[in-house]
Order: sequence, then structure tokens, then C-alpha cells
Amino acid sequence: MSLGKFVIGYHGCDAEIAAQLLTEPEKFIKSNNEHEWLGHGMYFWENNMKRGLDWAFQKYQKNYIKQPAVVGALLDLRNCCDFSDQRYLNLVSSYYSDLVEERAMQGRIMPVNFAPKGTLHKDIVSEARL
Repeated sequence: MSLGKFVIGYHGCDAEIAAQLLTEPEKFIKSNNEHEWLGHGMYFWENNMKRGLDWAFQKYQKNYIKQPAVVGALLDLRNCCDFSDQRYLNLVSSYYSDLVEERAMQGRIMPVNFAPKGTLHKDIVSEARL
């Protein structure tokens, strides 16, 4: 049995969301935004509280949040892909090859990266266009 690989993660957000995560975590609703190209839910900066807070300040400057804050969490990465581990890179590579083949059989092109309206300029997502 694996004991897991634990890291400290920091989530930049509005102070109201931070308080709710700490006091009422059962009410948390995972996000489902189109710019979340790694998946829906919650993003953390590993071992970097300042980066989490910087991200929240960027959102504040764009008027997306009212008061910047950061929440720290102990994360168990047993069920995560570690892209510093070659076996996960191989796995993603094989999935990519399968996706290319599947889309070609369906007569569809591969997704295209773009920055969605209302996101920070560095946010890039994939959009499946026909």
C-alpha cells in the first residue's frame, strides 16, 4: 500500500471563497470554466504561496474578484499524473496518438488553442472546431 506523495498546494481566490473553503468545504462546487484546459475543479500552485496570491491579485486587478486571498492545502498526489515521471509522459503521448486517430476517423480536426474572452492573457484553452 502506497502512503502517497504529499505536497502543499496554494489556491489563489477571493477572500469570501477562501473562508468558505475553510469553514464549509462541503458547499464547494467545482468550477467548470472553458479556460480550465487541465480539467475542471480547483487549481493549486505547488509549494508556492506567493504565486497563488499573485494569481489572486491578477484576478483582482481585472475586477474578477473583490479581495485577493490564498488557501493552503495538503494534497495527496497518488491519483495524479506526475509529468516529471516518464511513465506519465508516455501515457499522455499514447492518449494523444489515440485522439488524433479517432478524430481523423470522425472527419474532425484537432482542437485549437486560444485565449477565451474574459480570461487573463496567458490563459489558453483548447477548442474542438470542426
